[in-house]
Amino acid sequence: MRLDSRLAIVVLSSVLAGLALPATSHAQTAAAQQHLLDAGINLGWAAGIVDSDGGVTAANSAEIGGDLARARAHVAAFRGALATPPYDPAPYAALERRIDQLASRIGGMSRVQAHREIRQLHQNLRSAVSVFLSARTGRLQRDSTCDASVVDVGFHFGRGHTSIQRGNTNEEQRARGSLRRAIEAGEQASRRLGCPFAGATYRGLPMMSTPSPAAYARALPAAQAGTARGRVTGGGFRTATGGTGFDVSPGASPGRAPSGGSSPSGGSSPRGGRPGEPNVARPDLSCDWSSSYGAIHWSEGWYGNQSKTLRGRLHRRGSGWEWRGTWGRTNSSRSGTVVLTFETATSFSGYWTEGSSSTQHGWSGSGTCPH
Repeated sequence: MRLDSRLAIVVLSSVLAGLALPATSHAQTAAAQQHLLDAGINLGWAAGIVDSDGGVTAANSAEIGGDLARARAHVAAFRGALATPPYDPAPYAALERRIDQLASRIGGMSRVQAHREIRQLHQNLRSAVSVFLSARTGRLQRDSTCDASVVDVGFHFGRGHTSIQRGNTNEEQRARGSLRRAIEAGEQASRRLGCPFAGATYRGLPMMSTPSPAAYARALPAAQAGTARGRVTGGGFRTATGGTGFDVSPGASPGRAPSGGSSPSGGSSPRGGRPGEPNVARPDLSCDWSSSYGAIHWSEGWYGNQSKTLRGRLHRRGSGWEWRGTWGRTNSSRSGTVVLTFETATSFSGYWTEGSSSTQHGWSGSGTCPH
């Protein structure tokens, strides 16, 4: 089978209606689809700031920059979860570069220009996940998918969240209308393709009926947890890595806890917090943590196996924590840098680079040390 590398190649977790064979999926785990949701939320937060504040100002530029940085980190983490080959991570790496470029020049942009640029990032991400590998034809097909709708749900939720916080009720109402349409599209894709989409959870979020800052704060962790519990219509599916995807049994627990630190109103913020939110507690690195590259033995300085070295330190960054260091090999000259951002005291996402290359590869993980 020849795959067209020109397409934004992803896999959608789906079982085509009426087929015995599953299609291949890009939302391989609950954490992967959560990265799409949280990337959308952070882009939506940035869009809501621009629309409510009338542009990028000295007062809001740091907040917008933080939202863009977190969106980029989620795209990188999602890219790191792709199975390569056959799936091409290039569209996501290109999107990460575009986010970096926008972050470097957004200061002082007019409302119209910043609005256009941020919405283009949203559309680029949505387009990248609107492709799946058909079990019927063995070919890539471009179509509206569950994952594209998850991106949309996140984006419009973020817009509404920021708008209501800033008292822009008209913009919040428009965002909520777009959110309803995104949910409808996701439910249609789920019925058509058998892919996981938490439509019932999204429809039942408290701000859908009673929009307020407190209702949005309560809705945020519920949306994240509901995404983690996304159920497949029509049975199980295999993933691009050959393992199983979501636990589709009734009442299944999410594979990953909702992220973010608690806010005074009882909500949480996806992976990293925003200015003015409570600080994330210092992560406990005294025990081993699980990660996308094997167990991390922080105190012993290795991960996966003892030939893979890891050296660095943890330091406060904004309201959260960041671990910066280097990785290497005891059996070769390979080495590079590592940057891990702790969204909560028990989870992180970030990236690694190799040698002189600036290409970033996603790295995520979690851990809870016994007390």
